[in-house]
Amino acid sequence: MMGKRIKEIRNDLGLSLRELGSILNCSFSSIASYERGEKLINSEILISLAKFSKCSIDYILLRSNNKFCK
Repeated sequence: MMGKRIKEIRNDLGLSLRELGSILNCSFSSIASYERGEKLINSEILISLAKFSKCSIDYILLRSNNKFCK
């Protein structure tokens, strides 16, 4: 489920795997692995994704349904 949220955020931003990987300073294959649920997201990448997308970390980690930080 967390992978679906990551993909949803990427799609909401209108970015390709490569574009988001470049922004987050990781490979597109890592982003794809996170989205498919094959790997857990690295904490550094998680924080960068949350900051860039303005989504809450709790939302990404499935601890909340509140997508955006207050």
